[in-house]
Amino acid sequence: MRNILFFCFILFFHLSLSNSPKAEIPWLEKNASTYYNALSSSDTLKINSALQSLRPYRSTVNKAYAGALLMKKSGIVKPAKKKLAMFKEGRTLLEDAINIENKNAEFRFLRLVIQEHCPAILRYHDNIKEDSMIVTDNYKNFSPEIKHAINDYANISPSLKSSAIIKAE
Repeated sequence: MRNILFFCFILFFHLSLSNSPKAEIPWLEKNASTYYNALSSSDTLKINSALQSLRPYRSTVNKAYAGALLMKKSGIVKPAKKKLAMFKEGRTLLEDAINIENKNAEFRFLRLVIQEHCPAILRYHDNIKEDSMIVTDNYKNFSPEIKHAINDYANISPSLKSSAIIKAE
């Protein structure tokens, strides 16, 4: 138990000293499935747990994951006023991350997932084709965990086809 606490303290201390998103990427890639499981879930407890583990939202990686999770959660919570505020917060976080790292294909995948399931009234569908192409073109560069999430999602995605991904690899 002491070793686990010590490891958590060292990890937290190391991450808090670094504002570089690259410092967090290996940790996130090992746990990416946690965030993708939460993103595909309708369980607010699972989503809240994933969001809590991303705080603070300093790095672009944390912003991107948190933004996608907040937008997903906004489709579950009530009342409508809270839904809209949560969606806008998530959108700001994800779009900020994409603006900082415009070529990051994983961020584009997160946005694609949200845009394909977003109600038309929110007018968040402008980048579906572009994001789909970026994800497909960069598929071979993703970690195995993220490839798994993309493959699972491609089975239900109207714009991201499994056959296109297989050809990309």
